[in-house]
Amino acid sequence: MKRRLFTLASAFSLLLVAAILTLWVRSYAVMDDLRFAPTVLLQSTGGGINLITSTRRQVYVPDNHDLDEFRSGASLRWYAAGVEYLRYGPLSYDPIEWTVIRIPYYLLAAAAAGLPGGNSNLAPSLAVR
Repeated sequence: MKRRLFTLASAFSLLLVAAILTLWVRSYAVMDDLRFAPTVLLQSTGGGINLITSTRRQVYVPDNHDLDEFRSGASLRWYAAGVEYLRYGPLSYDPIEWTVIRIPYYLLAAAAAGLPGGNSNLAPSLAVR
């Protein structure tokens, strides 16, 4: 039973890693957008996923060049292990506030690849004797 569960978890992990790698490669050629609400946007571009929120009625869709401008003008910037958090605004001439969270695909692929090995006590019990 444990072996079958481990095999299913490994197969699921392999499919998930393959899907993430496909999205990773695609993100360098095509910019995909998914809107959850008028002010929340999930964007796949440039090797990562951007979660963008805005106080504007509808989120403007920035490209990578605009994200570089956000980095230079960000009122708050946090970066660790490839994950980036940017907060921009409000300014006296622009009352709109932006928040961008960027997660690179390589972190998602690494997390998905480690799924079946999450329980270290399970692996020794599956050894063939």
